[in-house]
Amino acid sequence: MDDIRNGKIKLIIGTHALIQAEVQFHKPGLIIIDEQHKFGVAQRLELLEKGMTCDFLMMSATPIPRTLIMTCYGNMKISAIREKPVGRLQIITSLLSSKKSDFLIHSTKNAIEHGAKVYWICL
Repeated sequence: MDDIRNGKIKLIIGTHALIQAEVQFHKPGLIIIDEQHKFGVAQRLELLEKGMTCDFLMMSATPIPRTLIMTCYGNMKISAIREKPVGRLQIITSLLSSKKSDFLIHSTKNAIEHGAKVYWICL
């Protein structure tokens, strides 16, 4: 904790534990929250109070209504990533009948053996 407080540690990555009163930062320059909807309003304010004048970036793929209102009427700006990363492969989505489970299992195994990533949802 002393190394965080005195600025010896320059990068801190953590969970809600960073909000605890005993965790004090030395001149933070940037606070980033991924999946901002998992933090309550009071928790975000606690982090802001620790940083006082630092930049604050909240990321979310699914903004909550309060965030949308703050964007329209408050002090929040939106940065949108509208392009896919260079070299990103096409995502193929398929819907198959349960009658084709043998084909699905064979295709999935084959894809994984060739280094592909598979996300399988069963309904």
